[in-house]
Amino acid sequence: MPSAFSTGEEAKAPDTSILGKLPVPLLIHSGDALYYANDEFLRLTGYDTLDELTDAGGLGALFADPYSPPED
Repeated sequence: MPSAFSTGEEAKAPDTSILGKLPVPLLIHSGDALYYANDEFLRLTGYDTLDELTDAGGLGALFADPYSPPED
């Protein structure tokens, strides 16, 4: 079933040039898949690139698992 938002054209990569200029940290993800992080987000989290964050464990490297037992 086609999307209600589909234009009928082939999907193109989004233009992220404006996102990189935002003065706030921004991460675009879907579930565990990371798609974009602006420089402010990377600076705040201490990673140089989105690939570096992904290799470190993605969102799991940033947030504690709320269901894991507390460490002693």
